[in-house]
Amino acid sequence: MNFVIRSSLLSIVLSLAIGAQAIPSENFEYTGYFRAGTATNSLGGDQQCFKNSGSSGNEFRLGNECGIYGEATLTAHQLRGGEADPFFKGVVTLAYISPGHKSYEGSSEEIHVTEAFAQGGRVHDTPYTFWIGKRFYRGPNIYMNDWWYYGDTAGNGAGIEEIPVGFGKLAVAQLRQIHDTISSDVGRHGLTLWDVRLSDIKVGETSDLAFWLGYAHSPNGTSGATVYEKATGYVLGTKFHQKLGQGFNEIVLIAGQGLMQSLDLTGDSAPIEGTSTQDKAQRVRLADHWAHEEAGSRWAWQVMASHEQWDTGAATKSGGTWSALGVQPIFFVTDHVHLTGVLGASQIEVESEVDGAGDPLGSRTLFRATIAPQLAVSRSVWGRPVLRAFYTQSWWNKENKTMIATGAPAYADRTSGAAYGFQAEVWF
Repeated sequence: MNFVIRSSLLSIVLSLAIGAQAIPSENFEYTGYFRAGTATNSLGGDQQCFKNSGSSGNEFRLGNECGIYGEATLTAHQLRGGEADPFFKGVVTLAYISPGHKSYEGSSEEIHVTEAFAQGGRVHDTPYTFWIGKRFYRGPNIYMNDWWYYGDTAGNGAGIEEIPVGFGKLAVAQLRQIHDTISSDVGRHGLTLWDVRLSDIKVGETSDLAFWLGYAHSPNGTSGATVYEKATGYVLGTKFHQKLGQGFNEIVLIAGQGLMQSLDLTGDSAPIEGTSTQDKAQRVRLADHWAHEEAGSRWAWQVMASHEQWDTGAATKSGGTWSALGVQPIFFVTDHVHLTGVLGASQIEVESEVDGAGDPLGSRTLFRATIAPQLAVSRSVWGRPVLRAFYTQSWWNKENKTMIATGAPAYADRTSGAAYGFQAEVWF
């Protein structure tokens, strides 16, 4: 099966390469990202990464990224002009994942098609743009945590963007996420989201607002004796963005209910009648991402803070909270020699979690400190490529030992762990 998948993906790449021959080189773009390296844990084995289970992204990820990950995007511009001219283009993005254990890793390596869409518009003197396909349809991310925290609805769909509404711009899309396995008399179950975004609402010379509204639904159906009930849900969010010198500050507030309780497309599109409480589930997220950078200064930094609160809708022990705070400073020794690091703290409490005696488990905590000297292409927080060495240390409380051990079994009986290693990170 792995050979078939690899052969199919290779065929896609070859087809794109052949097709590119018909497009002038100036209208063909190749962009991407990857991170790769090697690290040893404090016990002498291969690096094991530590995660506070229930958090999103990879909190305070500097020095806590196991394996190799990359994305390669191929864009073919069939019609290209100025910013107001008609355009058409096709985009394909492949993501590749490797444990990074040896030169050839066989079936443990993965390649995925994460984007395959066409986009075009601005025809007949109109501003509208249209897209159809599989797309990273999402808002900004907190880079320190590798977390797309606002409007993350990447998936298959179609939409129209750049609709002027006088005080901003409107985008409308339909996105779908199909269940991996469950089918019924209506066919394969899936979530459908109707997504509306209003952006570029100026509230100051250097600041603007955005709003996000979504309504999701999935069908009811039967499969033998199993009855799946219809599911619905909504999400409502707002984002404030302010430019600060060469940096920025972004604050988001999002609420979701039912099928959109997770604030993304991972809701249960096949809830079993009489057992699911998803229709009563709710979640609220507040997050702030601040990136500071000034021309001529030797210092720059990123700061993130977030708080999330949810209710699963269960009759008892239904609540949970997650709070996180992190800072990643960078000192520019020269334009190309930098010293960076990260300090972060995360706390999660889930009412339904109990200890071995059946008593409430309480809060699970994770703290991390990392230092990393690096060579970089430029004097910027975002300057890539970088080649860095790092040492990272994490601590957690005894309530978190079981959860930490699921991803780091070598540390099952411990409340701290460390790793040292080297990493390259590239944008191109």
